[in-house]
Amino acid sequence: MVESLLYDMLHEVKVPRKKVESMEKRVDSLEKEVSSLRQQVQALDEKVQALDEKMQRLDERTLETKAICEAVRHGQEALIAKYDALALDVHNMQGNINRLTNISEEKSFNSS
Repeated sequence: MVESLLYDMLHEVKVPRKKVESMEKRVDSLEKEVSSLRQQVQALDEKVQALDEKMQRLDERTLETKAICEAVRHGQEALIAKYDALALDVHNMQGNINRLTNISEEKSFNSS
């Protein structure tokens, strides 16, 4: 009878011990997964930081490009204004040449 009781008690102790061992294995497995996930998160954080730095550089380049475009546009406007002024000067010169030609022809006609 005592043997039977001892055997039953031993059996009752073995079952929880197996469950504890099983839980320890599961905890170890979960700790490994958590460690792996932490490494992945760290790698992703580094990638995000690198992308953020690239975005900042792109923003800086975009601002520089906008400034260059604005300067080019301003230069174009100045060139257009100069072209228009030159075109007006040429038009006025043609008018003056025509007038002088007419005066010269009139003098030649009157002298003859």
